[in-house]
Amino acid sequence: MSALGGTVAKKAEILTIGNEVLTGRVVNTNAAYIARRLSLMGVSVRRVTVVADDEAEIASGVKEALGRGTDFLITTGGLGPTYDDISMGAIAKALGLPLKRNDLALKWVLQKTHAENMPLTPEREKMAFLPYPCKELDNPVGVAPGAWIDVETDGRKSAVIVLPGVPSEMEAMIEKHLLPVLSQQQKIFLVEKEFRATGIYEASIAPLIKKLVKEDPRLYVKTHPGFTNGETTMLIHVEYASASREEADAKAQAALDLLKEEAKKLGAQISP
Repeated sequence: MSALGGTVAKKAEILTIGNEVLTGRVVNTNAAYIARRLSLMGVSVRRVTVVADDEAEIASGVKEALGRGTDFLITTGGLGPTYDDISMGAIAKALGLPLKRNDLALKWVLQKTHAENMPLTPEREKMAFLPYPCKELDNPVGVAPGAWIDVETDGRKSAVIVLPGVPSEMEAMIEKHLLPVLSQQQKIFLVEKEFRATGIYEASIAPLIKKLVKEDPRLYVKTHPGFTNGETTMLIHVEYASASREEADAKAQAALDLLKEEAKKLGAQISP
């Protein structure tokens, strides 16, 4: 982990669960959303993993992430009422916890089903079974509750946050349950800046990028090459993380200015 002005950045991994993502039928927008929100909170997202709706694969994904020492493991998918929604049980098994019917979760499920004039079938009741112990996470948009499980692996504390795969439900639960916690823990600001350079190749400006990033590990520079009207074009994206918003902005701007100056020397045309 990198120290940012005396603050240690938290690490996170994302585990997406679902056959439909593995086969390409569904694009993994959930991982992109979570990674973006965490990054903007100063959390370092270290890995995104996709596994099938398979108990052994899910359990393996959880154990491997925790074994790498992540602070937060966010899982999405597999919390619904159908036969292949097995994530909660697989995660409980991976953590060595029993899966029990949770009274508060059952209350939420009953409220949602009654509001829709639906009976409480065994399939719907299944959504109220959570690992024990855990903190129940209510779902403001859908029916399936989530779970926040605090665990300790080899003396290191981590949090496993289990969320549904429906994007609107997952996003609402991230905003309600995870981001407020991170805002209290993380005192890190991420500033992003970018510009477009036309008429040069990636390799031309690569030496300066390598030098800048090596000198300051809090700086991240990414180039996105392409072609426009037959000309080479490149979007140069700069990010800087710091415990001080002012420092983050100043350092990002300084790096951007150096990169713009170098691009101009190489004959590029610069645009915002």
